[in-house]
Amino acid sequence: MCGPDSGRDVFLLMYVQSAPENAARRNLIRATWGDRKLYAHRNIRLIFVLGTVHSNPALTHMLVYESNTYNDIVQLTFIDNYRNITYKAISALKWVSLYCRNAKFVLKSDDDILVNLSR
Repeated sequence: MCGPDSGRDVFLLMYVQSAPENAARRNLIRATWGDRKLYAHRNIRLIFVLGTVHSNPALTHMLVYESNTYNDIVQLTFIDNYRNITYKAISALKWVSLYCRNAKFVLKSDDDILVNLSR
């Protein structure tokens, strides 16, 4: 995703806070404003930030499959629920500072937001 093995420095890291059960929203973002082909002229990365799943093996299996397929999921170590939304934001920024410090810009979004980067 980021780091020295990702090629040149990351111009923009877009991180999207999402809930584990929102796979359809993540797929919609990947197919629209998060489509890598739209940003071929820039080194732009998209990641989805999630917490862990509590007591749902089917959802956990689905997330592993999705993560292996798209390589854009960052799953942090806390139970993903609304009460932890601030913790998710802080943890995501910590992840960015540790693993994607070469990003020139960072854009935070949610999975129910439309982002227009065409200008």
